[in-house]
Amino acid sequence: MTELMSQNISLNAEKSAHLSVLVVDDERLIRWSLSQGLADRGHEVTTAATGTDAIHEIGAAHRAFDVVILDYRLPDRQDLTLLDDVRRLSPESVVMMMTAFGDDNMRTGARERGAYAVVDKPFFVTNFVALVESSVVR
Repeated sequence: MTELMSQNISLNAEKSAHLSVLVVDDERLIRWSLSQGLADRGHEVTTAATGTDAIHEIGAAHRAFDVVILDYRLPDRQDLTLLDDVRRLSPESVVMMMTAFGDDNMRTGARERGAYAVVDKPFFVTNFVALVESSVVR
C-alpha cells in the first residue's frame, strides 16, 4: 500500500457508493483532512481522537461502519489491541491502519488480525480516499 500512497492519483469523476467511515487519529489535521476528502466524495464521516472514543463511536452507531481507519499510535493505545477490539466489535467493517511508526512486524501483525491495509504517513488524501472506496464492494 505504500507505493499507492506515495503517488498522486486522481479519483474517478463518478462518486462511489455512500459509505459510513470512522476516522481515528489523535492528530486533528489528519482527522480533518481525511474527513473532508471523504465527505467531498459523499461519504458520512465520524471522527475519534482516542481508542476509547473509537470504541464509544462503534457502540453508539446505528449500524456498523463500512470502513474504520485507525492510527497505530494513539494517546491511549500504542499497539494493535485497538485493531483487535474493532474486529471483535464490528467484524463486518473493513479496517485500515495508518502509521508513521510501521515496521515489518507491525504490518504483519495488522494483516494477521484482519487489517485490509496499512498505510504509511504521510500520504495523499486523494489516494487514501480511493483506497477506502475500493475496499468496499457493494
